[in-house]
Amino acid sequence: MAYKYFVDREAELSALISLIGGELRLIYLYGPRGVGVSSLLQRFVKNIRMFNNYVVVYIDSIEGDKIEYALTASPRVEELLRKIAMTSEMPPGRALIYSLPVALARLGLLNIMGKYIVVIVDHVDRGIGPGRVPDYLDSLKGTANKLLSWRAAGVTIIGAGTQLGFNALSAYKRGRVGVRRLAGLPFQAYAQLAERLGLKAEPEKLWRLTGGNPGETIIIATRYRGDISFWRKALAARIRKVVKMIENKGLVNELSATLRDLDTASEELMKILQAYDLVTRVDAPLLGNKQDTGGKWDWSLPVYREILSEIVKRKD
Repeated sequence: MAYKYFVDREAELSALISLIGGELRLIYLYGPRGVGVSSLLQRFVKNIRMFNNYVVVYIDSIEGDKIEYALTASPRVEELLRKIAMTSEMPPGRALIYSLPVALARLGLLNIMGKYIVVIVDHVDRGIGPGRVPDYLDSLKGTANKLLSWRAAGVTIIGAGTQLGFNALSAYKRGRVGVRRLAGLPFQAYAQLAERLGLKAEPEKLWRLTGGNPGETIIIATRYRGDISFWRKALAARIRKVVKMIENKGLVNELSATLRDLDTASEELMKILQAYDLVTRVDAPLLGNKQDTGGKWDWSLPVYREILSEIVKRKD
């Protein structure tokens, strides 16, 4: 998401700052596609990287083109990481994610005494595979303990991805990793975004359909030129293919019940819904919000449930 479309998120930025403390903190941050996890983290890094008391590293692990897009870091650290990545034949993002534990160990060559080290690995579950997320975070934790022994003031490691990475964290691992979730924009911020995008549709309607998802709203404004009906038809075409797959597996009746209560879905049905990004886990605390999250699952976009209900109703 381009910075010119970045709005609000003050509570979330403050919450990220609060995660930086005089100890080792391991965080997994996730949210539905388009909700703005990457934009939030990039803005966060931009806000703190030039302060002398922070040593900051941000890696986009799926960037396959230019190292400039894959890496943002404090000046001397960026130079160190660039040298390591440039010796690899892998794409920049992959080179950085695999070399990061070694690179962090080399921070001991720099003056890190009394400094807060913040390491962010974006799209970590896509970069190394969801099942490997727990072990990868553990490897970074081991290196972080070395940094603390070299008298760093604190080390905060944030792995960002989807709920698939969250799923890979066992109950034990979740007790050691602070999981946080990012949700859509509140209405006032969403209305501001819609105005910037020049959307003429009622912001209340778009906010309800998208759940405040900024990425999807940008798609509506750019790809579909603000035509909500056209956007909805495109979504319906994709979702009909998913329903056909569900029908072939004999799960349509179960889908009908799931539309009333997502937490009743079987593991088989939930795997399909997850594979097509139709649902997201909501049983982790919201970043910047201490309210209880309630159930385990919700629709990634509220409009998905509406479209699914219409398709299933036609089949009855």
